[in-house]
Amino acid sequence: MPASFELLDVDLVIARLKAQLPALRGVHGAAGLSEAMEAFKGEPPQAYVVPISDMGSESRANATVQRVAAGFGVVLFVRNLRDPQGEAALAKLRPVRIALLGALLGHQLAPGYEPIQKDRGRLLQVRDAYLVWQDDFRTATHISDV
Repeated sequence: MPASFELLDVDLVIARLKAQLPALRGVHGAAGLSEAMEAFKGEPPQAYVVPISDMGSESRANATVQRVAAGFGVVLFVRNLRDPQGEAALAKLRPVRIALLGALLGHQLAPGYEPIQKDRGRLLQVRDAYLVWQDDFRTATHISDV
């Protein structure tokens, strides 16, 4: 049997969000996140998908097959111009998060991936009427050298 190495492909998550969340005005990879955190210039709501972790389990006895748990975050940018403190943006965040959960929870990104589960969510930043929130998710794949 040939070696099999399947690791998290965030492009699959991005494609899923683009297809399932038409209310998002943009879905991006990690490349633009640092700049967006400094001075977001896009039209919200927008999302950035970032890989955040992976961890292999111990191999089974006499075999080199490992389960690799992979975590990824979806960073959401929402805005309410009438409230520079960000409290009113929370009302705009809620339906976006509900749609995000509906698009990802239980979804299998591709054959070989386990269904997506939610880990946690947290506020990252409030500035200039923008609220930035991150929801973390996890899935798993398997790797083998046999």
